[in-house]
Amino acid sequence: MKRLLPTILLLALAACGARETTAAERAQPTATAVAATATFTPTPSATPAPTATPTATPTQGIAGYLAYRVQPGDSPESIARAGGSDPELLLRYNRLEATPQVGRELLIPRIEGRARSIPERSMMVLRGNTAKPWVALTLDCGNSYGHLGAILDELRAEKVHLTFFLVGSLIEDSPVELRRLVDEGHELASHSYSHPDFTALSDAAILEELDRNEASIQAILGPQASLRPYFRFPYGAFDTRSLQVVLNHGYLPAHWTLDTLDSLGEPKTPEFIVERVMALPPEQLRGAIILGHCTNAITGAIPELVRRLGAAGYQLRTLSDVLGE
Repeated sequence: MKRLLPTILLLALAACGARETTAAERAQPTATAVAATATFTPTPSATPAPTATPTATPTQGIAGYLAYRVQPGDSPESIARAGGSDPELLLRYNRLEATPQVGRELLIPRIEGRARSIPERSMMVLRGNTAKPWVALTLDCGNSYGHLGAILDELRAEKVHLTFFLVGSLIEDSPVELRRLVDEGHELASHSYSHPDFTALSDAAILEELDRNEASIQAILGPQASLRPYFRFPYGAFDTRSLQVVLNHGYLPAHWTLDTLDSLGEPKTPEFIVERVMALPPEQLRGAIILGHCTNAITGAIPELVRRLGAAGYQLRTLSDVLGE
């Protein structure tokens, strides 16, 4: 297996306040489990409810994007000023409603003609706000939407909203499922158009994957729909170059704290999924980003996972919720 995080990238991520270990997930049945733990502790703050429809930020007049981690004393105004952006644009693009807490990763849309003092840097989301008892179960639908309807049935019954990382080639064949995701309040994110290994693509091919995926959702939901700002690399495979290309194009990559392994090897049972998640110690469960797929095991695990987490004082939430304001 290729080495996904070269030394230079580990150093870059460490400089941003997070620690990463390698991982791979699959569109076909292969994946590698990892557990990554952030070293910062964000302060608590209010978080928005899931949005009913995804809304794109117009890219006209945008010169590029900067990755940034919120520092003590920051405000939307100060971040926008230093990043050559606008406070309202900054909040809207990052699905924020108020000043983000210290340690929150975000993207700054740079407006053409405005000076900036924030340098370009690499960044990867590894976990969310550890001050709240919230867990993000994020589902990559990169192989099949065959179980998506049943998953949505379970989530509706439990009154839970999740974040789904979608592949455009499947979006095009599943307009009904896509509209249901939006209508029922789930959060949408990008997982590329055809699920290739981004480390094997040219810069131009990476951009084509991202743009084509965005076009797929807009063809069904309209021009204001968007999968931005969140993105997950297919197979979890990235290097310094592909990471920077994705960031510069306006996507904030989200990795994971724990892989449920539902796509690895022999089919897993719902009990396996539940026990694997609940095995995380409390200090890692808070703010955890859990990787799952649109599988039968996840479908069956949802009711018991909601019950077990609730009994321990935790809630399943969207990625935006868990990242926090």
